[in-house]
Amino acid sequence: MSGVEPLPLKSRDPKRRALEWINRVVIGENLCPFAKPSVDEGRLDLRVSESRSLDDSFRDLLSYLEWFLTADAEHFDSGLLIFPKSLDDFEEFLDCLSAAEEAIVSLNLEGVIQLASFHPEYVFDDSPLDDQAHWTNRSPLPALHLLREARVSEVLERVPHPEKIPQRNIEHLRSLTTAQLETLFADL
Repeated sequence: MSGVEPLPLKSRDPKRRALEWINRVVIGENLCPFAKPSVDEGRLDLRVSESRSLDDSFRDLLSYLEWFLTADAEHFDSGLLIFPKSLDDFEEFLDCLSAAEEAIVSLNLEGVIQLASFHPEYVFDDSPLDDQAHWTNRSPLPALHLLREARVSEVLERVPHPEKIPQRNIEHLRSLTTAQLETLFADL
């Protein structure tokens, strides 16, 4: 474990909470080799949706996707859209995620945009509810992450066995004690 002490984040602004989570968990625990260069080089765009419903959240995602596609790829290689006022319900979040995935397909953006999803109550269908594997996709707030596929591929070329990253992350989080997980994810 990285040894970074968590800060109480409940009262902080959503962008700051997300960035602290990224630094402490995603980068600190080396869960994503793409995250550190993106953050260090200032190429991660953080946006907050003010939506309060599923429909408005999806509309905000489409607007953000449109902006992201037209933004200079040299300046932003990934973008995180955070939903502090909506999508608390995990099933509703999955509905938005499903619609977002369908939009990427219908807009012929497969191979261009990769979508990652994070939620405080993230649960994988094929794992028991108490499986620590769920923590690989848990975050302080619901969020959808847009990544430029070309940049991800470029970074992964320098990573040995990138196909093993998900399993390595699961094994790492499963190896943590309950106390370590509680410290690492204190704000959830």
